Amino acid sequence: MRLGDHRSGIHFLEQALALAKETQSVEAQVRCLVPLALAYATSGNRQQALASLSEARMVSGGRVDRFTECELLKMESLVHY
Repeated sequence: MRLGDHRSGIHFLEQALALAKETQSVEAQVRCLVPLALAYATSGNRQQALASLSEARMVSGGRVDRFTECELLKMESLVHY
């Protein structure tokens, strides 16, 4: 994604997210959803980007540490920007 190839980034992050869901790893799901939101936003899909961030918050069930909450807020501001 750093080289601007957001489509393949989205593809790989969605695959990683599917694996994280299969293993029921909340941490892995959040780690996939945050960069996935950025990938969606940079490809022009703002609604899907915000949905990814909402899913990250929902999956965590309110048990987000301060660092993760900061990352979620930062990513949300980048999506809106």
